[in-house]
Amino acid sequence: MIPRNEHPRPDFRRDNWLSLNGDWEFSIGENTFHEKITVPYACESELSKVYDRGMHKILWYRRSFVLPSEMDCKRIILHFGAVDYKCEVWLNEHFVLTHVGGQSSFEGDISDYILYTQENIIVVRTEDDPKDLEQLRGKQFWEEEPRSIFYTRTSGIWQSVWLEAVDEKHIKDVKFTPVFDEKTIKIEYEITDYVGMELEIDIDFLGKKIVKTVLSDVRKKGCCSLGVEKPNSNLWNFFEDMAWSPETPRLFDVKLRLLYRGEVKDEVKTYFGMR
Repeated sequence: MIPRNEHPRPDFRRDNWLSLNGDWEFSIGENTFHEKITVPYACESELSKVYDRGMHKILWYRRSFVLPSEMDCKRIILHFGAVDYKCEVWLNEHFVLTHVGGQSSFEGDISDYILYTQENIIVVRTEDDPKDLEQLRGKQFWEEEPRSIFYTRTSGIWQSVWLEAVDEKHIKDVKFTPVFDEKTIKIEYEITDYVGMELEIDIDFLGKKIVKTVLSDVRKKGCCSLGVEKPNSNLWNFFEDMAWSPETPRLFDVKLRLLYRGEVKDEVKTYFGMR
């Protein structure tokens, strides 16, 4: 069974994706890959099956994968939920991606080096100097054993890794900003190619359609505001029945479709709350 097999980004979900969680080849210091580790658990944790809490600066990861047929001829995006602290990635012996920052997610288009019908080899090198006090570390301790408010180090890959298949024309990002008093939602979007494109927006609440609209004058980056109140026999007060709170975490479900001459080029499922 694949660990953490849920979609890693519930706020930006596509159906065509592949988890790379599970068993990877692993080694500490040199790229010998003589051990096994379970991703996405840090090597210091028991769930990783390595459970090594030593002071290690360099970690190496390697695994193979074959793309499913539904990803053929698509652009392939490689995602990392988080890697502590510096990360370098190779695919089929080609350097494809680097990132610095242990708490943030990152991604990269690896389509130029992917083998669509053959085995692919991904190699990840991570660097995290446990004794560098100038490096951002949160409460990770620079001494051998945790003490006081400081805790055991979290090294290497510690969040999910996955692949996503997209069209050349696709949605890159979306941001929702509630304008609560006006009962509207501001939607900011970014797409890779806007020429001749339309953006269809569906918003549901408790399984009922609230908004359906199509933006025909889209730009590479743009925004729009939509009203989200609709008469409903079960919802008589917007501020009480449709607002998000910790006690009643109500969410609006959103489906975004990018259309080119009527053909769906991309579809993303997401959500927001009014508060």
